[in-house]
This record gives sequence, structure tokens and C-alpha cells, in this order.
Amino acid sequence: VRCVQETEVRGNERVAVFEDVNTKQQHEEKFDILHAVTPMRTPEFIRNSPLVNEGGWVEVCNKTLQSTKFKNVWALGDCTSTPNSKTAASVFSQTPILIRHMMDDALNRPRSSHVYDGYSSCPIFVGDNKLMLAEFLYEGKVEETFPINQGQPRSIFYWLKLYMFPFVYFNLMPRGQWFGRKGILNSIS
Repeated sequence: VRCVQETEVRGNERVAVFEDVNTKQQHEEKFDILHAVTPMRTPEFIRNSPLVNEGGWVEVCNKTLQSTKFKNVWALGDCTSTPNSKTAASVFSQTPILIRHMMDDALNRPRSSHVYDGYSSCPIFVGDNKLMLAEFLYEGKVEETFPINQGQPRSIFYWLKLYMFPFVYFNLMPRGQWFGRKGILNSIS
């Protein structure tokens, strides 16, 4: 996995400068829209535990979310070694997979064929009450939910982000009733 960090933005030129964290080589990228994310890392108590890999992430199987070091440990979200964007949408998609596999193990059932595919989503605001809804799987494979070009800024995505996403996040997800784009689920089994 290539890991770069942004070192400079020359807004008037529409150029961003990135540095490879391993080789320290810098390269420039021209942009029309720049979506920058701050560097991420796990909390110190996780980084200093035996659960993590050399990068400080809880080492899990990318498909099942089970620890590769401890059979009785599972993880999801921002602390995992999964090579995907760390977003609420990814946690929503990971949750039913993790629960299915944990239940299978606890009940000595054959392991479910359900796997986490790296799904993540990122709303990208572009102004004028419009945004693009970027959705993708592992390796950046585009995986759009709606039957329209989500790479085109749209007001409908802005309204989803403004009203529906917060409702889901604060009302349905805490009750175990929302698992991302698969929608409302009555049961995980």
C-alpha cells in the first residue's frame, strides 16, 4: 500500500505536493477539487498493545475482521488494518459482517460466506449546496449505489448528507437498525 502525505498546496496554481512516507520522494499533482484528510492513527492504548501490526493498526483479516493474532479478538472501524478509507459508512458495512462471524464462532456454526469488501463512502462538498458521493471498495474500485453519476455534484446528495445521514447516524445506527447502503435490517442472522 502506497502511503503519502500532503506537504504543500499551491491553491492559485491548483497544485498539491505529496511526499511518500517511506521513500520521502515528493511529487506534484494538479487538481480541480482537492479533498484532504488529516493523518490517522489509533489511540495510544491500542498502538501500545500486542494487537497491532508495525503500523500501529489492529491486524485483522480484511474479509472477516477477525484478529490475525488472537482468535478471540475482532475489530472494526478506524483502528483496523483494513486498507480502506476510515468512514462511518465503512463501519456501518463492517458491523453485520463482524457480528455474523462472531455469532458463528460462538455458536460453533460453519462460518458465514459474508465478507467485508472494503466498502466506504465519502461525501465531497463542492459548494452551491451540492456534493459528490464517492463510494468505493478495496483497491479504490468505484461502487455506486444510485443509478446516476455520483461523480457529478448534485443537490440531492447534499440534502441526503444534511438531513438523512445525521438522522440515520443518531437514531437508527445506535439501535442496530441501519447497516449502510443495505438499509434497515430487522435481523443480522
